[in-house]
Amino acid sequence: MTSFSSVADMFNRLGEAFRAEKAKGDKALLAFELGGEGGGSFWMQVVDGNLTTGTGAAPGEPDLILRASAEDFLKIMNREMNPMTAFMSGKVKAERNMGMAMKLMAWFGM
Repeated sequence: MTSFSSVADMFNRLGEAFRAEKAKGDKALLAFELGGEGGGSFWMQVVDGNLTTGTGAAPGEPDLILRASAEDFLKIMNREMNPMTAFMSGKVKAERNMGMAMKLMAWFGM
């Protein structure tokens, strides 16, 4: 399992945890607004099993916007916090296409 030391590290190395076979035929642009220490704006784009990531504003209209603290999001991606529990408790907020959040979990084997 891939473990990330920071949000910046995570977005630089996200491809290590990405399961391309789970994203075949998918097309999505996701934006992440992460608050607190180590946070910022990040994005990922998936097109037919290929992953691209970046910092700053998403290069287009995102299908899903996720908001969380950098600390909580890092815990989710390191499998130290259940993503559904985080969402239900308000630690993660999602806007727009909620189905993309489910796909996101599949792409990273959560």
